[in-house]
Amino acid sequence: MRRRGFTLVQASVGSFVLVVVAGGMFSVINNFHKVQTLNTTLPAIQVDAETAAETLANDIRRASLCTSSDSGCTVDSAFANATSTSLTVYARPSSLEQRVYSAPGGSFQKVVGGTTTTFMSDVTLTLTYYQGTGYRTSSWTAFTPDSTTVKQIIGVGITVSITRNNTTASYSTIVRPRNSPKKTSTYE
Repeated sequence: MRRRGFTLVQASVGSFVLVVVAGGMFSVINNFHKVQTLNTTLPAIQVDAETAAETLANDIRRASLCTSSDSGCTVDSAFANATSTSLTVYARPSSLEQRVYSAPGGSFQKVVGGTTTTFMSDVTLTLTYYQGTGYRTSSWTAFTPDSTTVKQIIGVGITVSITRNNTTASYSTIVRPRNSPKKTSTYE
């Protein structure tokens, strides 16, 4: 009499093949999901990085020079303080004010008159400052400004990096302030 069914070896081999095929299908579906998530997340992060950089760039472009009639500022400069991670820009909506841009703890923010506006989180801000031999020069040199050389800033390199869900996007630009450095007969 003949028995119907599978032997233990046949069942084991069949189960093994089934597990391998199912694992392969799961891996393909999982990788597809990761790609889809990256394709939808990365553009949003890139837009946020560009928005943060352009927010700062717009204030740099429109920075106002501190004049001798202003108090508590660096005369003939568009900037009060400049480090690799923060920048204080002079602006004149009605009277001269200082706008401090930074990203402490990953929060990109602007402080004006003690009021802090936080734009977004998960941000790393890196700033590079440039000086030149004259206002119309195309040859710029990176330098680290201090309180006496901050008025020589002719360009600012801005790099904003944002990391969310293990995905990082960056945006970089170089901005030339409209009013800095002050045009003089020795610095044309």
